[in-house]
Amino acid sequence: GSLRDLACGSAANRVVILDWIPPYTIKVTNGCNESAYSLVANGIDVISSYVLRYHNLQWEEILSIKERNDTIQQSKGDAAIVPLCTERGRKELRLLTNALGVVRNASHSTPDNCQAFYEYGMSDLLVWRLSPDVYESLNRSDNEQTSKAKERCSDRNNDESSITISALPDATRQWREASYRAAGSLINLAE
Repeated sequence: GSLRDLACGSAANRVVILDWIPPYTIKVTNGCNESAYSLVANGIDVISSYVLRYHNLQWEEILSIKERNDTIQQSKGDAAIVPLCTERGRKELRLLTNALGVVRNASHSTPDNCQAFYEYGMSDLLVWRLSPDVYESLNRSDNEQTSKAKERCSDRNNDESSITISALPDATRQWREASYRAAGSLINLAE
């Protein structure tokens, strides 16, 4: 949160994030359960690693990250067992939300930071985070897209088509703030 606030109103502070080089090797987390020691290149590298650690985890999966060795689950009537929102999951979502806020603020009107975030793959991470279905469709080959487009056209002719619309979450979703910060970050990187 402090880094997010420092980057908020000062272009000089935003530039220093990219210029910062750690004096020694730092432990970098590459996923929720995986870690490795590697040399951190700069502050953008550190920030990017916090967002990267949640890649391929849907919002609900982040919220249900279990405490060590706990198997907390709740039954929902006759429905299938679904994971509860855990205390650790809430903390992990808050950490991701704050990291996305740093990305948004650090990328505001700072082209070198934007380029560094882009080189760390942040644009792809943000597109995936906001809309996994759109991200997947962008990464299909042209042939697959062409055949899917033909299928959609024939479906429309049969009046049986369904259109998936990606939208930011409503106020009832706990990841609403994180989504808005991700969207703002992506806009800053695009500018």
